[in-house]
Amino acid sequence: RLTFAAVPKDLTWDINASSSQVSDKSQPAFVSNFSGFNYLIGSKGGDEIKLSTGLNNLDLGDGKNTLTLASGAQLQQLNAGTGAGDEIVSFVGANQWAMLTATQGQLSGSNNSGDVIKSFTGIDILSGNGADRLSAALGTNNWLINQANDGTLNSTLRFRNFKDLNGSSEADTVSFAATGSLTGLFDGAGGADTLTARAGDNSWTFTGNTIGNLAQTNLNQNVNPNTPYVNFTHVANFIGSTGNDVITLENAARQINLNAGGQAGDALTIKYSDNLTVTSDGQEWLGVSGINTVTAKNTNASNINNNNAALTSTSLEKSQWTITGLDAGTWTTGANTTVLNGFNNITGSAVVDEFSLVGGRLSGGINGGNSGSLNGSGTTNPAADSLTTEDKNTFWTITDTGEGFLNFDNSANPVQSFTGIETLRGNNQKDNFHITKDSVVISLVGGGGTEDSVVFSGPLDITLGQSDVAG
Repeated sequence: RLTFAAVPKDLTWDINASSSQVSDKSQPAFVSNFSGFNYLIGSKGGDEIKLSTGLNNLDLGDGKNTLTLASGAQLQQLNAGTGAGDEIVSFVGANQWAMLTATQGQLSGSNNSGDVIKSFTGIDILSGNGADRLSAALGTNNWLINQANDGTLNSTLRFRNFKDLNGSSEADTVSFAATGSLTGLFDGAGGADTLTARAGDNSWTFTGNTIGNLAQTNLNQNVNPNTPYVNFTHVANFIGSTGNDVITLENAARQINLNAGGQAGDALTIKYSDNLTVTSDGQEWLGVSGINTVTAKNTNASNINNNNAALTSTSLEKSQWTITGLDAGTWTTGANTTVLNGFNNITGSAVVDEFSLVGGRLSGGINGGNSGSLNGSGTTNPAADSLTTEDKNTFWTITDTGEGFLNFDNSANPVQSFTGIETLRGNNQKDNFHITKDSVVISLVGGGGTEDSVVFSGPLDITLGQSDVAG
């Protein structure tokens, strides 16, 4: 054992296989050579130590110490001193750092080639080389990324120049300061992990339910806008920022637990290549909440103009659907309004659904759901669904109870098909209702035009209720 524990000096150590030496920082010309020692103890000052050979034990001194590892370094046990700021600096290679407890860890070489430091305790700062990975100990962990590849673990361990970070199999929380980023990967390793975006506007891309990346989109907030500041995997929960969050779900991402926050620009795009079915209560979309715009996007280049995206409501409140464009419009349920794009089939819920065509149509169809009914005597179930057309000459063809299609200005091509609708409402222009089947139960409201009419064709058995036909 070689000890300098009583020396009140800052020392420089060079520990190698051939001629190790130690010197006083203030008098570097005075050098002491030593060899054959497997246990070294630092000084009362702050030592700078370079290690490039094998050593059993190293106890750091009482000051701020730095251990720099070079090729050939191997150490069985490293113990921190009583001072603050003790640091380990790794050497070239993709080295693997693993915390075993809050204060104890180990370091393995590239590709887990063997222990470089079998055990270290009490170290304050871990410095990688830009290719290293740091893994947290089992338990709940809190990561804060302050700068590029630089941050803290559980508020006490400082790490810097680490490309990749691994959480534990329990809950890890990850958050980012304004300039915090990782050039590699954050792997949550399972558990109830939570990742929170930077402040400002963010763009999320999910390639799987727990896999994706996060970028900043505002030029004033990041020197590399639209370049991911973190790639992640095995993360269960996500929290958006106080800015706008734009979220994209690729084809394999279908259940994401993300709260965007409900800012005006928070938007969700759901990509699909074949068929898409989305069930929503108007507040949560495939696990994503706090969204104001939802877009279904067909990525099949050979079928790009043939949408097949279906939306089904599970809302327990009355819904108003306003169709303002081709497969586009708004959905209001309760106090929440969502802008919709790309859904060509919409099915209402078990309560009231009111559909209005205002310059738009659904290329698939409108389904009122299973909420309403009519008894044929003018009494409408309070939960009856309705469809109101825009202010054009409208020709309605009713093929069965609650079913049919409409077109405008006597066009031969149907503009909108519908099913499960109890009440059809016309407009201030001419409405022509053409019923083609007997035993149809429907409520017709013409809207007050002077040429509104009901036409029956075929052998029909007609019973008109007191107010089943109005206007």
